[in-house]
Amino acid sequence: MSYRGTPSQTVSSIIGDLERGKMLEFLINLFLLLFIIAVFIGIMAFLLHYSRKKHLAFLKSWEALAPQVEFQFEMRNQNPCLVGKIKQYNCRIYLNFVGSGEHSIAVINFEVDLPESLQLGLSIGPQEKHIPFMKFLSREELELDDEIFDQHFFVQGRDTVAVNQFLTLERKLAIYQAKHYITPTNLYISDTLIQGRAVQSIAGAHQIILVMKQLVAIANTFYDKEPEEIVWESVDNA
Repeated sequence: MSYRGTPSQTVSSIIGDLERGKMLEFLINLFLLLFIIAVFIGIMAFLLHYSRKKHLAFLKSWEALAPQVEFQFEMRNQNPCLVGKIKQYNCRIYLNFVGSGEHSIAVINFEVDLPESLQLGLSIGPQEKHIPFMKFLSREELELDDEIFDQHFFVQGRDTVAVNQFLTLERKLAIYQAKHYITPTNLYISDTLIQGRAVQSIAGAHQIILVMKQLVAIANTFYDKEPEEIVWESVDNA
């Protein structure tokens, strides 16, 4: 003789099975969610560790350059910087970023401070191509007594005569030669600073020396000449 449960017991059993099934499904989904979160956190931690390791190696590469060029290594605005002195000139090589996020561009700056201001309101930079109808937006360019120099450099200043008198043949030749030797680094000159800017990584001490020597060569023509000194002799002979 078989025993059959009452209808209420059968319904309760079915409801219990459904609830256990839902609980099991919930636990499985929870496990999958936690697993996905754990994998995501693991990937992010790995990428963060890799990024930090890469950045540390990058900083060490800059730090290693300092003794090779007889400069000091510093951090400025969380970016590497090499500072030193060549003759009477304070010099810097540093990195900064233009733009933000994924679109930011690393720019290397090579700078030589002039001991005294030229007081000309001088600005010399690359001669860029201008769209004719947009040219009125640019500041006025000075007309120099040198057509070839005008083709390569955009020159501005307070007084055309004073700038022409300052830019002697010797000085223009030093500027033109520097532009040629440090390409693709762009050359900029103001009353207080001679600067090179490059959108590229530093290849090594020889690249730094090449650029800085050219910038100092320009600065030397701005003042009374001093006895020639051998700069970075040990590196050049390496």
